[in-house]
Amino acid sequence: TDVIWTLDLSLRYTYMSPAVTRMRGYSVEEVMGGTLAETLAPASLEVARKALAEELTIEKETEQKDLHRSRKLELEMYCKDGSTIWTEVQVTFLRDPDGRPVGILGVTRDIAERKQAEEALRESEERYRNLFDSTHDMIQSAAPDGRLLFANQVWLKTLGYTEAELPALNLLDIIHPESLPHCRELFTRVMAGESADHVEATFVAKDGRPIAVEGHASARRVGGRVVATHGFFHDITDRKHAEEERERLHAELQVRAITDSLTGLYDHAHFYQRLA
Repeated sequence: TDVIWTLDLSLRYTYMSPAVTRMRGYSVEEVMGGTLAETLAPASLEVARKALAEELTIEKETEQKDLHRSRKLELEMYCKDGSTIWTEVQVTFLRDPDGRPVGILGVTRDIAERKQAEEALRESEERYRNLFDSTHDMIQSAAPDGRLLFANQVWLKTLGYTEAELPALNLLDIIHPESLPHCRELFTRVMAGESADHVEATFVAKDGRPIAVEGHASARRVGGRVVATHGFFHDITDRKHAEEERERLHAELQVRAITDSLTGLYDHAHFYQRLA
């Protein structure tokens, strides 16, 4: 069950739903009497504070801002028994009649199972990393929401990213706009259990270069639930360029075959062909 809560802009709790007891073991009164620093692990507290600072900056510096915007954060929270739990928190501002922020509304969801599945996936892929890095294929894994979880060295080198940049990337960041509708459809089919045995698309490298790829994609399931999609691709950019050049030369030769080499006008053979 999701936990609903509110904070004032000083980060003091003003409301906490009873579902917090089931999720974290604390009573409503215990949480209401505590601070955000007692709720969140240090790294997550920093993430939350940074997100709030960014949102307040938007409020001050952006004229045409979305007053109904929300933000999702993954935060590690303390439980009463001393353990921690990973949660997904969706937050938005509470506003006064003039649209000014006066507080924060949040909905917290337990994602411990999802995080465990992702961690198991990372460990599994770490075991195969050396194998993946010895291939010439571009290999990637993405979470159901499109976040990239893994990419081998060929993938990183081809698209110009470092391993440290990978966690901040989403599939939308690497797919060329022209390929996006097609890739969205393929992603939906793969998430539904189908295998995409032949995929042809255009990725975008970090420096903006289009990278033509072909390959296949499938989903990995744990307990009947999709936890990741896997893609295996070849870089066919050079091949595509060669095909385009051949088509250009073929078209040029066709024109030359029916025109005079000196004048560029259609020759007698062309007119005989038309008369025939």
